[in-house]
Amino acid sequence: MKRHKKELSQRSCKALADKRAGPQVMESVDGFCNELDDLLKNHHFTPAGIMNYDETRVVNKGGKMVTKRIHMTAKERSNALATRHSTVASLLTFIAADGSAFLSVYVMKAKFVEGEDADVQFWLHAAPRTSRRSWPRLSCWTETGFLDGDTFSNVVDLVAAEWAVRNPSTNLLLFGDRLGAHMRPATLEKALERKVYLFFLPPNASHFIQPLDASPFGSFHVVMRGSNEQLTIDGMMTNTGTRDSLLASAFVAERKVFEPHIVREACRTTGLFPFDRAVIIARAKENLGVGEDATPVVDQARAAAAEVIRASRERVSEAAKEVSAGEASVQRAILHSPEALLEQDRQRTAERLRKEKEVRQRAVERVQRRENKVKKRAEKAAARVSRTCRSCVKKEHRGGGGWHVCACGSFRLCPGCQRGATAAVEIAQHGATSSASEEPAAAWVRLLLPLDNPLLFLLGCGSYYFWHPVGCSNPNQIVQLRA
Repeated sequence: MKRHKKELSQRSCKALADKRAGPQVMESVDGFCNELDDLLKNHHFTPAGIMNYDETRVVNKGGKMVTKRIHMTAKERSNALATRHSTVASLLTFIAADGSAFLSVYVMKAKFVEGEDADVQFWLHAAPRTSRRSWPRLSCWTETGFLDGDTFSNVVDLVAAEWAVRNPSTNLLLFGDRLGAHMRPATLEKALERKVYLFFLPPNASHFIQPLDASPFGSFHVVMRGSNEQLTIDGMMTNTGTRDSLLASAFVAERKVFEPHIVREACRTTGLFPFDRAVIIARAKENLGVGEDATPVVDQARAAAAEVIRASRERVSEAAKEVSAGEASVQRAILHSPEALLEQDRQRTAERLRKEKEVRQRAVERVQRRENKVKKRAEKAAARVSRTCRSCVKKEHRGGGGWHVCACGSFRLCPGCQRGATAAVEIAQHGATSSASEEPAAAWVRLLLPLDNPLLFLLGCGSYYFWHPVGCSNPNQIVQLRA
């Protein structure tokens, strides 16, 4: 250990967040493999055309070099963990599966008071001559000091243009995480028009699938920390400024770390190139603590770790049961007993539940009133139809005399239509289907034809009419109706 302490680094363990250790991670990784397999079957990409890009933040904290990946631009907690005033730059790097580094962008902070321009001080390291081992290193400034949507769109345009010059008519595949700045529809659309495919890694899985997180960034941090410490000590010994030592260290670390064999090994280790579904799934299981390994020692270690985690969760759950949380209204410099605070919380909870119940009740009442209104409108429409003359379908009965109204209440004829030629037929048809025809007859209304007429005669029963043929099978019906 002492002989190799320069090559070894010390790290403290940190539990993964629940979203990074949940079963949904395996589902998203499996879907990612299916989509990537379909893409590689339908499109051809050379090793140089398969790239991974990611951003790392470089800060100076407590006399040591601390680097932090950017997860979300709007996440306050991510920024609170580092000293913002000591931020030097964010480094965005593009590496290819053939082992080369394609592009580096240093994103620094500037204060844009008016318009789009700002006066800044910059420090640039001596750039090497153009060769196969060198790559473009660009600088840009934003208000936050890290990548935003507009900056990333410009970077993608530059990458697409540079790729088209080096490899015309060749597809380019870019792997990246799901940062909001990376997923703007306008950026994706412009990239597709230039045969640049932005393929996003599964959510909460970039820490074990992304090649840059496998070894390049880790080695980059170690080399940069040591170089910066050495430059800082040299500046203190010689009484010279050390303000630009961080950027100088980052540039030196880039050249030492992004070696072809390191980059190729990172792509192979993560399973992105050559694409190996089994490697990706195995890394996902290992990350979730469900890996399959035939080595007994590894299995025992994994089982022991799982037991420790389970016991920790149980202790946390038990401790949470002993803690009471709530809301209360307090005054400055006034002492409050636990009972008073809990009583206030119970009252607030009861009041909140009462209000929620009232809100739900009002919602139910609104729905009921709405249904009643719909029902009343339907009843009014049906009543209006029943009061309308069945013959002309124009006039509506409003209680006046002279109308023919069936006992069932659903058939009416206006005085004008009763004198029409088709009135008798309509009345008879309704009488044959109306339920009121089964009621006992009240009286004869009028007889249009004599009883001995071989045709048909019209009988009036109550307030409706019907046709009855002479010589029917039940002539007693006539006698009974007349009676």
